Amino acid sequence: MLASNPAERAKRPRKPRPAPGTVWNDDQLRAFLRVARRHRLYAFFHLAAYTGAWRGELLNLRWADIDLDAGEVTFRGSTDVIDGERVEGTTKGGRERTVSIDAGTVRVLKEHRARQARERLSGLPEVLSVTRPG
Repeated sequence: MLASNPAERAKRPRKPRPAPGTVWNDDQLRAFLRVARRHRLYAFFHLAAYTGAWRGELLNLRWADIDLDAGEVTFRGSTDVIDGERVEGTTKGGRERTVSIDAGTVRVLKEHRARQARERLSGLPEVLSVTRPG
């Protein structure tokens, strides 16, 4: 005989997790990026696709976080908008991380930076968090 019932110490099974959302395949991603190429936020979309970064990490990027010569992006924090107000914080894991980027992504970012410089000279507002100085 057992002194206690082992079933009393057993943990209840967790609720089943919902099925993961649909992920684009390579052809679908290429098609999206081909259409998005004309959009002002193309660099944002491209960087999201090729780094796997969270939206908040991308929104927090500054040019100082991007080393185009070394082909690296360092995600140092996260940004969100809560009740219409921009809130900055740490990354989901609480630490910064550096991700290598390919030559195509470096080219996209260089093009974006050049366009941003032209827009700044023309007085247009900056769009895309990567465009913020610092």
